[in-house]
Amino acid sequence: SSSSSSSSKTLHSPPPPAGVDGVDAQIHDRLRFGVALYHFLVSLTPPKLTWLVELLGFSGDRERALVALESVRQSGCGRGFFAALVLVWHTWFFLDRTEDALAQLDTLRTELGSSPVVEMLSGLICVKSGDIDRAFTHFSVAIDNATALPQVQLTCQYQLGHCHFVRWNWKECAQLTDHFLNTTTNKQFRAYGGWKLGFCWWLLELDRMLAGKKSPFDVSPKELVTACVLIKKQQQQLVQRIGGLNVRVRKEWVNKNVSWDLYAQRLTLRFDQSGWVLPFEGLFYSWL
Repeated sequence: SSSSSSSSKTLHSPPPPAGVDGVDAQIHDRLRFGVALYHFLVSLTPPKLTWLVELLGFSGDRERALVALESVRQSGCGRGFFAALVLVWHTWFFLDRTEDALAQLDTLRTELGSSPVVEMLSGLICVKSGDIDRAFTHFSVAIDNATALPQVQLTCQYQLGHCHFVRWNWKECAQLTDHFLNTTTNKQFRAYGGWKLGFCWWLLELDRMLAGKKSPFDVSPKELVTACVLIKKQQQQLVQRIGGLNVRVRKEWVNKNVSWDLYAQRLTLRFDQSGWVLPFEGLFYSWL
């Protein structure tokens, strides 16, 4: 189509010649970024729906889009950073090349310094790949450098708490998650974070009941069940506190379109229904 041909020409148009006004060059590169992003997003259409997209007059060429995005990244224009993030996303999510994606972020770090967004994305990729030590470092650096970006800082604090959760550091996870839930204005992570907070409260009390054992797996099943029953009988305030938090997870914070929120909903309901049975499913998840 004519629109497709026009887009292709814009996508491959050369950089503005030397001597062109700086403002015009910035506009030129921003337009190239917009066209490249358009082609990239349209290229994500599932193959079975491609005919419908083309029928509506749209078309996407991922390879051309990636070439243009790389060109914009190297241009130094205001959209170069965003182009670099799209390229990282493509390398990590679509190509499943974790180390290459982290290398791209290292290049960005060299060019821009320690950007909170770069550190946060690096931490998220490390968590997904199971490299919790590196994730600790990236999230900590992001928190220190995101004072002007409070929501980014809160998100990194939540993710740092999740790293503590995976390592069974219940106290640190509870502190960071509690702060996040009481401060954030974003519903993202609230449902699963709410379940984790109640879970950490329960485990902290269980640790106390087990006289400082390293983990619930260091005692016999009988001792474990006995401790859980004692918590139910003797710590009614804690049980009610967790129950109130679980109600908020199910009624206020859950997003029916987010699988982790639905998972948190099931876990909180299971906890409230059993009352004293330790939700081992969550414990095993944190261990893996």
